[in-house]
Amino acid sequence: MKLQINNELTKLNELFLKNKTPLYVVGGFVRDSLLQLKSIDIDLASKLKNEELIDLLNNTEFKIVPASKKLGTCVIKLGVASFEHTTFRSEAYPLGGFHTPNEVIFVDDIKQDAKRRDFTINSLYYDIQNDEVLDFFEGKTDLKQKTVKAIILPEYVFKSDGLRILRMIRIAAELGFVIDKKTYQTPKEMVHQLKDITKDRLYKEFQLILLANKKYGHSNLHTLEQLFELGALEFIFKNLQHFETKHLLKNLKPHLFYYTLPNNPYPFTTFYLDLAQFLSNKQNIKPNIILSKVLTLDTCGISKKERKDTLDFVKSYEQIKKCKNDLTTKKFIQDHIKELQKLLFVLNNEKDIEFYKSLRYNYEFMIEHKMPITLRELAVNGKMLEEELKLQDKKQIGQLLKKALKFCAVQNNNNTKAKILKFLSEEQKKEEKK
Repeated sequence: MKLQINNELTKLNELFLKNKTPLYVVGGFVRDSLLQLKSIDIDLASKLKNEELIDLLNNTEFKIVPASKKLGTCVIKLGVASFEHTTFRSEAYPLGGFHTPNEVIFVDDIKQDAKRRDFTINSLYYDIQNDEVLDFFEGKTDLKQKTVKAIILPEYVFKSDGLRILRMIRIAAELGFVIDKKTYQTPKEMVHQLKDITKDRLYKEFQLILLANKKYGHSNLHTLEQLFELGALEFIFKNLQHFETKHLLKNLKPHLFYYTLPNNPYPFTTFYLDLAQFLSNKQNIKPNIILSKVLTLDTCGISKKERKDTLDFVKSYEQIKKCKNDLTTKKFIQDHIKELQKLLFVLNNEKDIEFYKSLRYNYEFMIEHKMPITLRELAVNGKMLEEELKLQDKKQIGQLLKKALKFCAVQNNNNTKAKILKFLSEEQKKEEKK
């Protein structure tokens, strides 16, 4: 089968051909092409070392950017096309699950290079010059059987790099494949390898796992179940270990309610909401509080912004259920406009339908009647308050603007300069009397 390669790679291959050096496409591009799936990233491999590659491409239209001298990797560019080239190598890893090898030996033998791969379906090499797929570990058979299977032995694969445990789950989810039984069972005894992976790498792979179904449209519900079964979640979120939840997390799947809502555009938010509620019920701690203890910046790779947004959302979810009438709901909308669309999605289910109806009705009412939801929609601003109310204190002005916003939630015709200034003047007089 001739793989479809772009013109830039064809030109590059011609240079290798003139140099009498075979050039191979390896990994995901070969796998996905055989599955007739679209793949963007193209990884290349050959026996050429970085310095030899630089000499080969000297005075050509290609640009080469060395990435790692130790690992023999570089990026080859032509126009918008980009390829990562890696020299054939064998490698050894320190004890533990470290992602980066501590010993690298460059080799000429492609079979030696293949032995450092992870799964059979990722160890396929496409020989461009001979239009041939080289398969050293029966990867094509596993492709047909839709199976993710470790090359050689699972122990051999996972002892080298603990991150492969998460990659196994992600790749199976992206492709809609099953995981070979022995390949899946082995990480249960080796999940501790994840402790040697940096929190940022772990979290990035976790994000890819939650988004796995979006790549080719397969269901990825089982991926979380696999994370629970393998005990991997406690290495991604290390503080989970403090809540004595190991035996509980394996039973979390039935409690994934919001995460499993159809056509879910918010996989991260809904997963954290489910996790927060689950832990809250078990530990008798408020959901946003317990989640804040799990999502600490020093123990997991979540960004500061994502953490804040997540905790704000979980808190807003709890608060919407305390809104007793239309007025409190309108004021809630003003306070939580940032979370509104996520809330409308999450609450649109049989369990929360009354909260959904109330939130949607009041939001649409405010829009229809042009009731201000944010400060910039008010008929007054800070400068007006300075001039009309003779104010100088910026903090006081800010507080009064917030009061004005809430005042406008009471009646749909309150957002006029005259009414707001009258209301704020009366509020000032009340404060002066205290």
